Amino acid sequence: MKPTIMSNHKLSTVRVSVYDVYYWQIHGCSDEENMQENNITREELQAALDFIAANRELVHQGHLAIEERNARGNSPEVLAKIEAARPFLEEKKRRIREALALKETVHDQSHSGGSQLRGPCRDDAESHLAQSRVDAILE
Repeated sequence: MKPTIMSNHKLSTVRVSVYDVYYWQIHGCSDEENMQENNITREELQAALDFIAANRELVHQGHLAIEERNARGNSPEVLAKIEAARPFLEEKKRRIREALALKETVHDQSHSGGSQLRGPCRDDAESHLAQSRVDAILE
C-alpha cells in the first residue's frame, strides 16, 4: 500500500504525522536519521516530505502551534489529576520494590544452599512460593 497523507496530516501507513517528520527535518537530521527517529520507510518519508514541500506554510504554522502547546505544559486540571494519583503511584512503586527484593532474596537463598527444600523440584517449588509472595504484595 502506497503511503498517503490523511486529513489529520498523518501518514496512512503508520501513526506518524508530517509534523514529526518536519520537526526532525528543521533540526538538521538526514533522511536516514529522520526515518530512524520516526521508524518509517523511505517511501513513507518521501510522502511526508512531498506534503511538506507542497504545504510548507500550513505545516510550519501547525508545527509552531504544537511547540507552543508543548511549552505551556499540562493544564491545571491534568496537573491536579497527576497530584491526586501520586500517593497511589508511590505506594505501587514501594510494593513493586518490596516484591522484587523478596524475589531476589528467595532466588539468592535457593542458589546459596540456604533453601529448606531439597530435591529436583526445589527450584520450581521455591519459584512458586516466591511468586505467591510477590502476588500477595502486589494485590
